[in-house]
Amino acid sequence: EVAVDGPGLEPGSVDAILVVDTWHHLPDRVAYAAKLRDALREGGVLLVVDFTLETEQGPPVSARIAPEALVEELRAAGMQATLVEETLPDQYVVRATR
Repeated sequence: EVAVDGPGLEPGSVDAILVVDTWHHLPDRVAYAAKLRDALREGGVLLVVDFTLETEQGPPVSARIAPEALVEELRAAGMQATLVEETLPDQYVVRATR
């Protein structure tokens, strides 16, 4: 179990982090992203998968985050982030690097 205020990872301790269908639950996403950035080793990768605004799956539309907003949150946390072209029917993928 991981707290919503931090992932509990030591700085520079991981090469990759995968976050699936939970980003929209985080109360301070930029601060959380900064902690994930710090946990990544140099060149490490963060992948965030979350629900599209259009899908019938997932949380209420009001709780969802547009992929462009997620990219901006990760950039605000000091990461390089881009939307990944993918084929998931109900989700999008954002890739960020330290």
